[in-house]
Amino acid sequence: MINLMTMCRKIATVLALSVLLSQAVVAQESLDSFPVLGPELPQTILDTPEFPNDLNVLTRGPLHEAFASAHQANPLPTELVYKTPPQPVDEVPPEYRPEGNNVQWIPGYWAWDDSQSDFIWISGIWRDVPPNRAWIPGYWIDESGGYRWVSGFWAEESQQQLGYLPEPPASIDQGPSSAAPGEDYFYVPGNWEHQQGNYRWYAGHWQPVVENWIWIPSRYIWTPNGCVYQSGYWDYEFQSRGTCFAPVHFTQPVYLANNYRYRPSYAINLNVDFLAHLFVRPKYGHYFYGDWYASNFTSIGYRPWVSYTSHYRSYDPLLTYYHSRRSSFDNRYNVVQHLTRQHNFYVNNRDYRPRPTYKSQYKHSQKVKNINALGPRNANQDYLRKSNYVRSYKVSNSKKYRAVAEQELRNNRRNAEQFAKLQRDRKRQELSVQNRNRQAQSQVAGQQNNRDAAARRLAQQLDEARRIQARSMRNREQAQRDQRAERTTQQDLARRLNQQNLQRDIARRTQQDLDRRTRQLADNGANQDRARRAQQDQARRTAQQQSQRDATRRAQQDQARRAQRDADNRANQDRARRAQQDQARRTAQQQSQRDATRRAQQDQARRAKQAADNRANQDRARRAQQDQARRAAQQKSQRDAARRAQQDQARRAKQAADNRANQDRARRAQQDQARRAAQQKSQRDAARKAQQDQARRSQQAAANRARQDQARRAQQKAQQDRSRQQAAQRAKQQQAQRDAARKAQQKAAKRSQASKKNPAQQSRSSRLRNRSSKKK
Repeated sequence: MINLMTMCRKIATVLALSVLLSQAVVAQESLDSFPVLGPELPQTILDTPEFPNDLNVLTRGPLHEAFASAHQANPLPTELVYKTPPQPVDEVPPEYRPEGNNVQWIPGYWAWDDSQSDFIWISGIWRDVPPNRAWIPGYWIDESGGYRWVSGFWAEESQQQLGYLPEPPASIDQGPSSAAPGEDYFYVPGNWEHQQGNYRWYAGHWQPVVENWIWIPSRYIWTPNGCVYQSGYWDYEFQSRGTCFAPVHFTQPVYLANNYRYRPSYAINLNVDFLAHLFVRPKYGHYFYGDWYASNFTSIGYRPWVSYTSHYRSYDPLLTYYHSRRSSFDNRYNVVQHLTRQHNFYVNNRDYRPRPTYKSQYKHSQKVKNINALGPRNANQDYLRKSNYVRSYKVSNSKKYRAVAEQELRNNRRNAEQFAKLQRDRKRQELSVQNRNRQAQSQVAGQQNNRDAAARRLAQQLDEARRIQARSMRNREQAQRDQRAERTTQQDLARRLNQQNLQRDIARRTQQDLDRRTRQLADNGANQDRARRAQQDQARRTAQQQSQRDATRRAQQDQARRAQRDADNRANQDRARRAQQDQARRTAQQQSQRDATRRAQQDQARRAKQAADNRANQDRARRAQQDQARRAAQQKSQRDAARRAQQDQARRAKQAADNRANQDRARRAQQDQARRAAQQKSQRDAARKAQQDQARRSQQAAANRARQDQARRAQQKAQQDRSRQQAAQRAKQQQAQRDAARKAQQKAAKRSQASKKNPAQQSRSSRLRNRSSKKK
């Protein structure tokens, strides 16, 4: 009997334990049924936290732009902030770092918060760096009495120097023009690309989905010196990018102390439910999370992330990726539809929304303190739990997180200082670019002023030469008058010849002085080759003119000797007559020589000007060709680097996939062999489908071109028909107007005839009286 009672008690105990275990399993299964696409942060010690007095931990604000940035089709500057941003905070990385391929600490930065009307500190993040990428941090610039934020971006790792480009035209992408080739394809928007000094449009296209990878399309980032091009790249899934920490608002300026160090200690739980509280502000290029549901935030540009693409016709890489994912809660809906229902619940239920600070969130979490207890729970409790996503960063016994040694902490701090130095170097580089542009502009202006001054000096010298020539002409005319006055004697003739020789020497020296000034002006010019050629041409022309003058002088001397010999042989009367004739002939020759000299000088000046213009045009064309060739070489090198980077990235991605496949193959050899066979078959099918799709696309393109040609011909025919109809209609209208005018004239004529009054009938006595008066 005793044994029977003992056995009954043991049976009852076993039954009670089994019931409790079954309830625990049911509760755990109900908890596990909630959809989570990525790993959550490890569970923390749920003790009452100590809230700091000098700062507020915020649960509402922008995501760190190195973690995720909203896509901007057109580069736009952010709005001005009329308050000076503080100096960067001395930030120490947390002592635990998540595992990853290349996890690095990205320092934080100051950001303007509209809800606080003050600057808040965006805490640094642990970031698994995208393959072949390096982070270029953003910075604040002083502009027009305010401050403007210049965004950071992920540049190519092989890029040595930032290239600034002119602002591209507005994007003309209108979305896909054809249906997707399959369910595992997503649309990549089109973009402008800078080639050989001009922008060329590359249309969007369909691209196959790569599991657990998000494609970030290429875009342009606005800077004060121009736009910087960021090529497209593959990034990790949102939940696998690292650890993001909550921003803080300093209520007191404790960060100004020399020994102050700030270490982020509150992390954000980046599970899929966090995306229900995500917002986009397109002009800022940031993602914002938290309670931005109010209408006053909507009026200043905050847009819900889940409806950003459908309502605002804008591209978002995260939405494009999650549209193809299925919810683990209900396979009938994808993740975006599941999050849309959650977002609508928070829109209609204000009390369940996230709180703005961690302190208010902790008070709010007291309402759901029993949410993880065993037993059933309702949907509203789930919504309350999903709105509490900030956790204390206390990591214990987790394989995903490991402690960082002190030496590595110091290295991280050194990396943060290097990031700050990189930020200062980027700002200094852009300032140096601005200074170089201003110096180049001032140098060009100075060269233009020098050329203008040289042209003015040349004009002055030409004027002076013309005045000297006019003076020499007046002197020659005076000498001619003297020769006519003293033509009676040979001495007068010799003196006139000497005066002419002297005047020619003066003209020659004047021409030599003019040539010397011209050579000096050419030496002061910017182009030595042009001056040397001008000197050679001038010297050659001068030698030709000198030889012509010497020949003329020898001819005159021979003529004078002949005249003297004839004068000695003839009588004084013949000498006088012939002297007059010789003087007249010499006067005509001198006049013709002066005219020839003047024309030669004018031709010389015109040829010199034409030669200078031709050389300047040739130099400009040569410089333009050199600049064009240099730009083409730079663009070619950039394209080659981008192509090599893409090839390296694809190769690394393929290598990583091969490594993972090898690890899986080592663990499951037989399954891997079957899967490889299936993959090969699927690859062959995919290749065959790709070929078929390519053929179909080519056929569709040909059909589209045929339809376009047919539509264009139909449009032209319709336009001709409309033109003929319009011409016929205008002719009918003109005929109707003429008929109406003719009818109006006829009616007017009838009215005028009807308006004429008939003569009044006279009485019989009046007729007799008139008849009698006529007889008289």
